[in-house]
Amino acid sequence: MAVLFLVHQYWRRVQKLDVVEAKIIKKLKDNGYKNGKEEGVLFFEKGGLRFDVNFVQEEKRLIQVYLVAYMSIDTEEEKVSYVGKTLLANSVNFSNPQTTMVASKDLILCRSEFMIRNAKDFFNELDEACSVIVESFKDAVEILPKIKKDYLEEAEEKKKKIGF
Repeated sequence: MAVLFLVHQYWRRVQKLDVVEAKIIKKLKDNGYKNGKEEGVLFFEKGGLRFDVNFVQEEKRLIQVYLVAYMSIDTEEEKVSYVGKTLLANSVNFSNPQTTMVASKDLILCRSEFMIRNAKDFFNELDEACSVIVESFKDAVEILPKIKKDYLEEAEEKKKKIGF
């Protein structure tokens, strides 16, 4: 009988993805976070950063959560080359194993991931996930001057044309 009770309690706590997502959106709104959905992806803003939340329903009714934030390191005057952005991301990944930083042509993104069963689990994990992403971005900003020293893109005027 005790086993049945424990199984019932476990399954009651584990919910389907659409139910969990609806509860998360409601709680984000109730707590005053600016949030919404774009192209089917939930987002919210916290501490000046926009976080995208991607959910993947795993077997046994667990939900994998990918929390992603983006940052541009380019300015009008200075643009870091793709190689420089990649080196920056690799350096941050080395010192922050709890996150994954990836470089693209225009930005760098940082991702943290965790597993949940319900909306309560999501909010229990959220602060830690946001904190590790913010710490990774702080490390990136700290390393950025060294990267800019060697990996700025050439200005358009300096590029030589070939042919006509």
